[in-house]
Amino acid sequence: MLYLTMGIACILFYQISLLRRQSASPKERRLALSVTGIAFVFGTISIFWPEWVNPSQAIRLLFEPIQNFIIQG
Repeated sequence: MLYLTMGIACILFYQISLLRRQSASPKERRLALSVTGIAFVFGTISIFWPEWVNPSQAIRLLFEPIQNFIIQG
């Protein structure tokens, strides 16, 4: 968790320095900060609840209803 926090802090520091130089449009700023926030949340979830970010579960949640529909149909 410490490495994740330090990495996100470095990214945020870099983004804030870019914002102060006015080298990015407001849309690009919002996008960069939201992507950083999503990455932090995803990293935190993967540390504390690794079963939630398991790609096989996402695939199963997506395709299991389709498969059941095909089997029943």
